[in-house]
Amino acid sequence: MNVKQNSFNLNTFNLPLKVFKEMINNSNWEIIELRLKSETHKKPIAVVFCYKSSKRNYSPMIIGLDYNYVLSHGCYRQGVYQSILRANNLKYNKVY
Repeated sequence: MNVKQNSFNLNTFNLPLKVFKEMINNSNWEIIELRLKSETHKKPIAVVFCYKSSKRNYSPMIIGLDYNYVLSHGCYRQGVYQSILRANNLKYNKVY
């Protein structure tokens, strides 16, 4: 919801909770959570939902951000970077 509320350049919309439940239960989807090393901050500062296709392509599709950390910690860029690292670790052909 943070991305939707703060995005003025992209056409975004609310996704039903069911979409996320289905992704969690589907082996073609991975969820990357980025957290601070600090023990006092428990919630993720970024979450990336990535689709793994049968053609060995990796597609980060949805990103959630805590906007308190976008500028100070670069959590959007770090989410994209970690998605690329994960695709490389899986030896996938492409990252979209």
